[in-house]
Amino acid sequence: MDKEFLNVRTLASLLDMSEQTAYKLSRKGVIPGRVKVGKSVRFNKEIVMNWLQNKELVMIVKTDNLYSFSQAAVILGISPQRLFELTAVPGVEKVNQNNRIFFTKESVRKLVLQGDVK
Repeated sequence: MDKEFLNVRTLASLLDMSEQTAYKLSRKGVIPGRVKVGKSVRFNKEIVMNWLQNKELVMIVKTDNLYSFSQAAVILGISPQRLFELTAVPGVEKVNQNNRIFFTKESVRKLVLQGDVK
């Protein structure tokens, strides 16, 4: 069976993000299917496409004032489970749009200042 792979440029284009962001998110484990081939990085196309089609996936949404759940976890350097625990307490501003949870930049900043994220 011949596996197909995507290079980072193709992946970044598919996800509508910069190549640098795609590398960063793949290193953090947000984007699955990362494979090292010599000095280069490729992405297993089947794994990536299944990930994109997963209905439970919280997609990375580019906005000026809001971070998606996944983006906030990556920015804070914590697992999504830990982010869920931290945001369950009152005082953390969350925005619900189209059945997705977003965080304002200010609420992410407050979580960093609390010192509980590392």
